[in-house]
Amino acid sequence: MTAQVVIFLRAEPGKRTLRRLDQAVARNLGHRRQTLVFLHGDAVSLAVDNCPERWRSPGADRRLELQVCTAAWQRRHPGRQPASGWQRASLVGLWDRLLRGADIDCLVDCKVQPAQPEGTGAEFLIEVSAAPVEPGSTEMLELVLAGASLDAQMQVLFRGAGVAHLDLPDARAWQQLHDFELARLFHAAGARPEGLMPALPSIGLDSKAMAALAHQARAVIYL
Repeated sequence: MTAQVVIFLRAEPGKRTLRRLDQAVARNLGHRRQTLVFLHGDAVSLAVDNCPERWRSPGADRRLELQVCTAAWQRRHPGRQPASGWQRASLVGLWDRLLRGADIDCLVDCKVQPAQPEGTGAEFLIEVSAAPVEPGSTEMLELVLAGASLDAQMQVLFRGAGVAHLDLPDARAWQQLHDFELARLFHAAGARPEGLMPALPSIGLDSKAMAALAHQARAVIYL
């Protein structure tokens, strides 16, 4: 089954977001779209006991797939299986869906959206605004590397608290993106103290340039 829309969650949502998630699933299924809910990061805890029973049931709508990132699940729930109806899956499999043209819908902290109608870029823009905190930092980098393994064209923009990823020691992990030309790296020009250069090479952009980058992207993923 090839998903037509991917609902991608990273943060463990509260009651309000759970309602929005339920509405997003109902809306897409109402339009008879093949829908994949993919849990990453702390959101994998939804596959323990928090998700609506009708989603976990083996008899649930056949147009709906429920997946949890295997690596994120193992870090938080070692030796335990996800609730009935959920399947473990890889980030590579997620990127395969995106590269085959699945639309993106996302809630909470990771607001993934389709490119603007005028956008002509083939690249995915990944905007990192979350500060370096484990295991989230590792998992954000894993997301990018999974895309690179399928030759996805990517740009990574660090802004706000996320600019700290460019400083040592965190920069060492992200250095491979630059060294092996896996993604082009940018940062918000005004997010760093004047004169402080990042340990990881990146291009500073003003607000207008950042907006243009997002406008031209195939899709924007906010982390």
